[in-house]
Amino acid sequence: MSTQQQEEQEKRYDPSDTTLRFVTRPDDITLDDDPDSLRAEMSCGHAVTPQSLTAWCRSLLDQGQYKFTCPALEEGTVEKCGEEWSYTEIRKLAVLTAEEQAHFEETMAMLAAAEYCEYKTCPGCLSFVERQDLTNLSVHCKICTTQTGEVYDFCWQCLRSWIGIAPSADKCDNEGCVNPDVERLAKCNLLTLEEVQNVRVPSMRACPTCGNIVEHNGAGCKNIICNRCQIEFCFSCLKLTPDCLTTSSYFLLCDGGVADRQTISNAAKKGEDGEWVNLPNKCEVCKFVSIEMKSAFDETGKTKEVIDTNYRFIDGKGSAPIKYVKSDIRFIEVVENVCKRLLEYNLHKERTGSNRFAKGMSETFSTLHNLVHKGVKVVMDIPYELWNETSAEVADLKKQCDVMIEKYEEVIEDWYKGTQEEDLTTYLCEKHVLKGQDQACLNEQWKKKGDSAALPEKKKKKKKKGKSKDSEDGQSKKKVKKKKKSVTEQGKGKGKSSAGKDGSVDEKIQKKKNLHGEKTEL
Repeated sequence: MSTQQQEEQEKRYDPSDTTLRFVTRPDDITLDDDPDSLRAEMSCGHAVTPQSLTAWCRSLLDQGQYKFTCPALEEGTVEKCGEEWSYTEIRKLAVLTAEEQAHFEETMAMLAAAEYCEYKTCPGCLSFVERQDLTNLSVHCKICTTQTGEVYDFCWQCLRSWIGIAPSADKCDNEGCVNPDVERLAKCNLLTLEEVQNVRVPSMRACPTCGNIVEHNGAGCKNIICNRCQIEFCFSCLKLTPDCLTTSSYFLLCDGGVADRQTISNAAKKGEDGEWVNLPNKCEVCKFVSIEMKSAFDETGKTKEVIDTNYRFIDGKGSAPIKYVKSDIRFIEVVENVCKRLLEYNLHKERTGSNRFAKGMSETFSTLHNLVHKGVKVVMDIPYELWNETSAEVADLKKQCDVMIEKYEEVIEDWYKGTQEEDLTTYLCEKHVLKGQDQACLNEQWKKKGDSAALPEKKKKKKKKGKSKDSEDGQSKKKVKKKKKSVTEQGKGKGKSSAGKDGSVDEKIQKKKNLHGEKTEL
């Protein structure tokens, strides 16, 4: 038995730990119901043991996934819970050792960093270089050019001095300059999935959603979650899991058989250069332009400032002062600065659609920063100083905004000088910019985790009490007064029980319990 297996076997919960909620039902990961084994409830409501939780999270790390989700099936369905657990919660309920914590944190940092490696090292001077043109493999290094006095370009794909015609999105003329992902997909070994009727599949696949290369370890079902886009797909037929499950199941052969090895044409939805860069489309640009423009008009519309034009006519009478909120100056200031506001956005690659653009630090970089602050060594090709630099996608968002504003300035001005009763997004995007085109992104809204879990709680409370809000408030105030009175009588020490027939004060006040949606903190 290995040292790791011994440590996991020795893990036990402390029965006196009041911060954990112990349950007697079977383990929802392994279905083990050993009566001598303590099981605790995770924030999602499913039961685990330190051993099962550690083993499951290790398997996710081995698959290249640094976000931990619950694998338990929802009662009466074949759908997985999918609730994301925080590392803090896992560290506690998995009873991770110091060695395991170091392994988890270093692996998480490495996997999270891999999502944002948009810089590479110049083979000439070893400095970090960012590629500006995402469709051109020929990259110019200013440092090498200055030091040598000659123009120096290198190949982004094979990382050697550029040879051949540029620009090129395919390869340079260096021998052996090929897309490494295509080579890996073409030459990887076949793998037998023993638990899926011994089906033989390539050991590596490109995610059908984002193109990230993932590898199956041969254990468990045929489905796998991409560590980059977090989308689950079938490793056999390459369909997304919901589509695959319509004619098959996790451990049965796919109805359409095993998909062929992937090539450059069908490997993934990537750019021509093989990089996972998802530039904003026309709908997304218009959506954020209108959002920021409305925000800017709201911010500048609260002032009562008046502009004195100082114009004088022949008869000596001057023109009337103009309110700033109705002036051309306000319109010009908003229009000229709206695109700059888009540079405050960051790319959140853990989200999909237009929701990937949002202000604030992404979950990935938030994880990385927290690990660095804890002293974990995070190894990336990107220098720490450049972690918060504007991404290629956000830069393109601003670039397309400039073009759109110039083209539709008169449309925006008509809205501004009109009644402004119609929503700007509807007026600008739906009726002009995107008229007759795809407008789906305008209805996309980001839903924070935990929001859906909170809805049933609210509904439950409403059903429980069919009284008006005023009556509830009055009743709660009476209860508070009654409790205060009881506590006061107890403090005076009159020898009387403050609880009376209703029980003790402690029994009256409901004990605080962690909600299922809350995350357990250390």
